Amino acid sequence: MTRPSRYFEGVLFVCLLAAGSCDDGDDAEADDDAGADEAPVPSCETETRNDTFTVGLEKTDDRIRVVFVEAQPAPPARGDNRWTVQVLDVNTGEPLSGCAGEATPWMPDHMHGTTVEAHVTPGASPGEYVVEPVNLYMPPLWDVTLDFTCPGEIAGTVVFTFCFEP
Repeated sequence: MTRPSRYFEGVLFVCLLAAGSCDDGDDAEADDDAGADEAPVPSCETETRNDTFTVGLEKTDDRIRVVFVEAQPAPPARGDNRWTVQVLDVNTGEPLSGCAGEATPWMPDHMHGTTVEAHVTPGASPGEYVVEPVNLYMPPLWDVTLDFTCPGEIAGTVVFTFCFEP
């Protein structure tokens, strides 16, 4: 039995690495149908899941209410964003200070987040928190989940959803 040439070994290796993506051209019809079952991602003009940003935009769950105090840029946009939010007790309306917070950006249509970690730190006023950088590195739609755990066993989660065009 003869040993294959180094050239053939190299081509074979590349094809194996590509996990079968070497194509002999006979499947032109299959190539034309690739992605045909994927639903197109709506533009922001037709998007119905997004929040309309305004200062004072708020979300609530059973225990907390989170209110936008400021966003830079405003409205939220592609790239790094800096948000200031106030966390309030949903029952009393009192600001909740001393909370630990976590922000998780997620693209629901693409099923991925971002590698840039957003940090939540206390702000200037009672119950105020700065969230940065909220890295929304590509369009269109992002969910940003804010989780807060506060003294007195008060915890809650809200989700803000923003859409922007390229």
